[in-house]
Amino acid sequence: MTSLQHFKTRSTALLTSRGILPAIHDASGRFASDFIAYSWLYHSEFNDGDKMLDLLDNDENLNPGTCFDSNFRGNLKDLVVPSLLENNTFANLLNILVNNKAKGVGVGELVLPLLISGWRFSNESDGSHHGKKKELKMNGASLKPHNEETEKGLIDSLNKKYFGGAKPGLAKVHDIHVKYIKSLKKYEQINAYINYYTELYPGRDVNKLSMTLLENIETLQDYNTILGKAVMKWYQETDGWSSIIIIDPDTLEMVNVADIDSVNTEGGVQLVFRPVMSRGKDTQAVPDGYVNVSIAKEKTKRTANKMFNKLMEFEKSPDEVLAEQKEKEFEILADIKFIETLKNNKDPLTVAWREVAKQVESDELLDARDFIIEMIKDGVGNTIIASTLVKSFC
Repeated sequence: MTSLQHFKTRSTALLTSRGILPAIHDASGRFASDFIAYSWLYHSEFNDGDKMLDLLDNDENLNPGTCFDSNFRGNLKDLVVPSLLENNTFANLLNILVNNKAKGVGVGELVLPLLISGWRFSNESDGSHHGKKKELKMNGASLKPHNEETEKGLIDSLNKKYFGGAKPGLAKVHDIHVKYIKSLKKYEQINAYINYYTELYPGRDVNKLSMTLLENIETLQDYNTILGKAVMKWYQETDGWSSIIIIDPDTLEMVNVADIDSVNTEGGVQLVFRPVMSRGKDTQAVPDGYVNVSIAKEKTKRTANKMFNKLMEFEKSPDEVLAEQKEKEFEILADIKFIETLKNNKDPLTVAWREVAKQVESDELLDARDFIIEMIKDGVGNTIIASTLVKSFC
């Protein structure tokens, strides 16, 4: 019968061979303690802990990990070979190991060396596979465009300098940005974009990127994907990883990206890029112009049917639709008091902005509210943006 000391010695040797021990910080130390304690606990119940260690000791028994050389979407648990899943000790241990995380070490970083042949944990990176550096990111994490520290509030000042305060790439106000850019002459649009991104991303070649963004400016998703993939490439260039893995800590769903160009193409893995083109009170320690990335939700037939049934459930008669339309128009259009105020006030532009900010209630126009209020607070009196807003809302 295996003694606890023998079991502990074997476990320690295994974890050392995978780079997890000696513990370089609290996370790896706790992972090692949990591995030994819970392995022994489940071994005492199922009597197959020695078999588990036999399997884990030999890299040839593990998943070869060739899948990480290309793009794929799956679940972290899908990487476990059947022989380990059939082992009761490991099957019960897996959830505990997967969810072992701490500051600076995310879900999966410490368990992958036990699942993938040739995978090693490292303090210098999130891990390596046969010497190739890997990057692991939690769902919604940030991609940095470079390693340089940017001046505080840089992006906010650039938004005002080149776009009259109309921020690009943000869901709530991108339409306002498009209207502003479209109000400029073609050469002014090009100059504004190249100068903006040159100052935002120092040392990066942004000429082609700027032109591509301008060509796709009216479609927010395409715009953000183009910018997001550019920043992801710069991130790869800066940190030198061969693939980046995005993991949802709640579902353990994961996306591996080895070929950035094919992301979000037809048949390719789907990610959602959200460029953070405004700092405000954000104090995150990454350079301005960073991009958040997450796994795109898969659209299923069941979801589509559910949406269709919901629409049918609330189907309205033509009279009801007409009544709602009139009510919506009443909410959007300026009332008589607003018109009189505009006529009599010496500064109608400012009054118009304030009244519009109060009156915008529809889903279509609600996105502009934050932008209008912010412009009023900042005292930015860009006539082109303001007149466009007033005309469209009134």
